[in-house]
Amino acid sequence: MVSTRLFISFLFASTLFIQCAGIATKETKAETEKKDLVKQDLFRSGHARRVAVFRIQHDNREDLLAYLPAILRAEDTESETKAFIVQVYFSYGKRLDTLLPDWQDDLLYVVGHNTDPSTLHLILEYALQTKDKRFFYPITELIRHRNMDTRTLAYRYLASLKDDRAIPYILELTNTNSDIDKYYYLEAMRYVKDERTAYKVTSLLQHHSHAIRSAAIQAIASFHLEDAYRHVVKIATADRNYEVRKYAIRAIAKLNLKRRSYILKKTILNKHPEVREESTKAIISFRKASFARYISQALAKETESDLKMLMVEAMLKLGKHGGSKGLIKTLGGEKSIEVRARAAFAIGRLRAKRAIPQLISSLKNDRMEEVKISVADSLGFLKEKSAVPSILDSLNNEHETLNLKLQLVSTLDQIDEPKVMPIIFDLIEVEQIKSLRKSMKQLLRSMLYRYYKPNYSLAIKAEQVSVVSP
Repeated sequence: MVSTRLFISFLFASTLFIQCAGIATKETKAETEKKDLVKQDLFRSGHARRVAVFRIQHDNREDLLAYLPAILRAEDTESETKAFIVQVYFSYGKRLDTLLPDWQDDLLYVVGHNTDPSTLHLILEYALQTKDKRFFYPITELIRHRNMDTRTLAYRYLASLKDDRAIPYILELTNTNSDIDKYYYLEAMRYVKDERTAYKVTSLLQHHSHAIRSAAIQAIASFHLEDAYRHVVKIATADRNYEVRKYAIRAIAKLNLKRRSYILKKTILNKHPEVREESTKAIISFRKASFARYISQALAKETESDLKMLMVEAMLKLGKHGGSKGLIKTLGGEKSIEVRARAAFAIGRLRAKRAIPQLISSLKNDRMEEVKISVADSLGFLKEKSAVPSILDSLNNEHETLNLKLQLVSTLDQIDEPKVMPIIFDLIEVEQIKSLRKSMKQLLRSMLYRYYKPNYSLAIKAEQVSVVSP
């Protein structure tokens, strides 16, 4: 009886175990099938494959890493997918050496067989960071890549290695009939700075392509090739292309060729505005106050408002007005409000006394408040007493703005002419605007105390005053 019961219990338990095991097997199988969806997506194309590549690292599916090399090397794999795979490689760090020992060979293959910039940039940045010489030969092929950023990374990698093997590859670019190769040669020299690559630069200054002539000038500036400086100075005025002239002037400034800076007297009057702009910037960089008169001459002839503003700023930085001719003409005839106002400011700060009549004229005739305020400020800075009648006329002009009138009161305070006191007193009597009336009262009070200082004080202490009750 007991044995029968034990047998029935065992049979029941066995049945239950088999059922549970079946359920567990189904769940495991379903889970496996779910995981395999990632594997299946790896062999699709487009977005699904890129998501699958991302999930390998995100879901800890290292078992699928072995499939990535073939996908990375396949010609029909999308560029974005290749970039995703490279990023996944880098996300594992040093662990990838164990998980996928030959992963660097995959990168070398991509550099040698792929032209997509996004993928190449990831690998080039890795090679640049690690200075891994195994990438040397594949990367030398990229100095002819059509993408400038790719070429730049290749140049930087070769420069970081300081490997003599790079020299022949760079020089080889000049031994072809291709103008673009010659341009790449000059481009490479900005990064791979080795004198052994520089001896062909000067000959390219006469090249028919203005882009190559410009690049040659930049290479000369980068290498400080002193033997070529005289050629650069000549090109600054003689080259037929304005961009080449502009690069020559920039090189003169970059190389700090102060002894050759005389050429800027001519270039600042060049017919092309970009050349004039570069010349003005070069003069600023040299900080030669004697050049202010050349800027003033150029300013008097200038037609571009932006350039006029730059030239005014140049004179302020040099601390010289250069004879005032340019500032006078700019204040009197420039269409830009900002430039006129800045010219008026410069006249005052540079103490351009010859321009005072123009300041007074602009105070009367200019229509813009901003300009007039700047004019009034400069007249005050110069303490110009001859301007007082015009200042008082403007102060009494009902059409002038409140801001200008407040500035005019401040200007009178700076000029400090006591003869204005009676007129200020009369203006106070009729002025309706409280803030302006208060400002004129303060001016009058300060002048009275300066010129008619009393020998006693009106200050009475409160305790000295006795109040008598009626």
